[in-house]
Amino acid sequence: MQKLLGRARNSSYLRHNIIYFSGSFGISVLNYLYYPVLGRLMVPANFGEVQTIISFFLQAAVFLQVLGLISIGIIRKYDDEGQRDRLVQEFFRISFYIGVAATVLLIIGASWLRGYFHFNSAAPFIALALSLLVSVPGAFANSFLQGHHRFGALARSGLISAGGKLIFSTILVLLGWQAFGAIFGIVLAQSLALVYALSRSRGGFNFLRTGLAIRKPNFNLIKPELGYAALALSATLTINVLLSLDVLVIKHLFSPTQAGLYAGISTIGRIVFFITGPLAIVLMPSVKPGRVSHNRQLLVRSLALSLLLGGGSLLVFSLVPKLVITILLGAKYLTYANLLPRLSAAIFLLSVGNLLVYYSVASRYYLAALFAPASLLLGAILIQMFHANFVAIINDLIIAAVVLILLLAVRILWPASSSTKEATS
Repeated sequence: MQKLLGRARNSSYLRHNIIYFSGSFGISVLNYLYYPVLGRLMVPANFGEVQTIISFFLQAAVFLQVLGLISIGIIRKYDDEGQRDRLVQEFFRISFYIGVAATVLLIIGASWLRGYFHFNSAAPFIALALSLLVSVPGAFANSFLQGHHRFGALARSGLISAGGKLIFSTILVLLGWQAFGAIFGIVLAQSLALVYALSRSRGGFNFLRTGLAIRKPNFNLIKPELGYAALALSATLTINVLLSLDVLVIKHLFSPTQAGLYAGISTIGRIVFFITGPLAIVLMPSVKPGRVSHNRQLLVRSLALSLLLGGGSLLVFSLVPKLVITILLGAKYLTYANLLPRLSAAIFLLSVGNLLVYYSVASRYYLAALFAPASLLLGAILIQMFHANFVAIINDLIIAAVVLILLLAVRILWPASSSTKEATS
């Protein structure tokens, strides 16, 4: 035991994992209390609307993740602090403009989205638009903390967001605001977390004010990083869509009650992904382009931890699915209990794919920009062909996740000379 503690003290990678996991465990608990609490307060149809909105947010906010990945990459790449800050600010300005445009489009299209996904009201989509707008500066502030290895502050920011989400959303749902209240509670929590994260970022408020100055973005300045931005966009978009594609498809194709019951099972299955998610967050800023041997060692450690954490959760969900569902969401969601083992397996495979995606982006393996969307395209084609029931849709996701892992593994295992050449190009 003392030997293990000694290794943890001497390894910055393990130390950062321990620090962030200490906070992320609390974040995970609070984030998932949100679902069982609301699942018990709301009828399945309304709960399905909440899960659909959150799944929709993953797609609409993909550029936020791209902003974070780009910011981390720039922070780790450039030693010149002035140049680094100017680059991050330009990308932040572009992201903010995109966020405003997406917010306007969501408000305009709220009525159509309500009908397409069989919602009772368009109000949850308005709350989604507000959440997206608040998330832009929040993504910037958190990526700054992550890029500088300030994992303690990053974890506290997450705790504020997760805890506030649970408290505000519960109160608003109890007041009768239903799906809109559940999502608007997230907006309030995001706002609090944003204030904290900016306060912990060096010069965060001043940096944000400069980045929000209204002017035409300087594309010549960011041109050297546009290839990296495309890589980050394609990779993160693939994971986000695959992670929520089943919920969106089922919400459109099946009845609100069926979709709501499936959303409950999906919520539990995604515990596997969010338990392992912090591994990718810690891995990315630790990867150093060109140091292939060092990077692969970090990846192997992350995959081992992923197998331990995600595989353990998958085992529990497979052995006692009914017990898990009853404890977390209640007996009314037992209708599709048989789906939990299969869906959890699909999510576990996606969590492995997520690690490989983050590793590929951090290593600047540009072929991943083609490999990742190829697996997403395959998943979309399979769902278009085979969607008669829930099992068929889950099987489609499993195939797409396996293809994603295989394609990225081939790229990562590329000869070291090729990897180094591409990473530095």
